[in-house]
Amino acid sequence: MLFLFFNKVEFIANLFSREATIFHGGKIMDCTAWMQNKEIMSLYMDTAKSFINISSAALGLTVIFREKISGLSPGVYVNRFMIASWVCFLGAICCGVFYQYMAVNFLDFYSLEPGSIYFFNFFIKNPGYIYGAMLIFFILASILLVLAAWKQLPKRDSLDK
Repeated sequence: MLFLFFNKVEFIANLFSREATIFHGGKIMDCTAWMQNKEIMSLYMDTAKSFINISSAALGLTVIFREKISGLSPGVYVNRFMIASWVCFLGAICCGVFYQYMAVNFLDFYSLEPGSIYFFNFFIKNPGYIYGAMLIFFILASILLVLAAWKQLPKRDSLDK
């Protein structure tokens, strides 16, 4: 009992000095690494939020642009590039949300008292794969959006008449 008390006091003292190595549950935990991961993961989560916001705005603006500015009604033909860009923007949004969930579980996995149920154990240990998928979806959606806009431009011959 006395050992646990001194162990907690040592943990609190080391936590403020940012050099915390403690003995917990039969294993040695490095709290400095956890705190660094927490700071880094918060930066990645902020950029994931930015990609979610940009993808949502691009998805909404392409629907509004198509219906409001070009004067097309909702039932008019939409080219394949535009539909593919919508699917990729949705993929980027889903990956961004899933990444935020996995980033929190990543920190929980390496905390002092981790949760007991891990459904996506591989992604919890490697959330960078989801982040990479989000970036690929976003870049692909941006390229497809440019191709869709280029495809919907009027032909040069129709402008001359």
